[in-house]
Amino acid sequence: MASNPHEDYGSDFLSFEELHLFEESLNRAVDHNYFLTIFYVRFKNESDEIARFFEKTDIMALKEKLVKTLTLTTMANLEPERVSQHLKDLGKYHQGLSVPKSLYTQWKDSLIEVALLCDPEYSPQLEKIWQKAINVAIRQLLQGYT
Repeated sequence: MASNPHEDYGSDFLSFEELHLFEESLNRAVDHNYFLTIFYVRFKNESDEIARFFEKTDIMALKEKLVKTLTLTTMANLEPERVSQHLKDLGKYHQGLSVPKSLYTQWKDSLIEVALLCDPEYSPQLEKIWQKAINVAIRQLLQGYT
């Protein structure tokens, strides 16, 4: 992992073609019956530190929030000015929960692993697109940390 948490989240936005491929892949993954469940199981199992953040949370509400966050990820690449403040506010909220910036890399990696597992049309190209798409959203989210 990079010494500066921001180094992992480049500044390149998706092209329109990449955005289209991301949205299609996202839809296929989310349509998988167990995508959200698999993600949270995998992410919580990454470390005790991560598991503690989910001890007293409503998993169904978290699943809904994840779908909204993924929609924001699409918007962060399409119309960043429309969602930038919302993502910054989300970052501020996470900071208030004492979520370390370093966990976003684990979140991203777990999310991509599960998304590509649940997308029957997985390809190395799609993995790169997911990386790029999520990096844009995380970069905006981290701007909410002070």
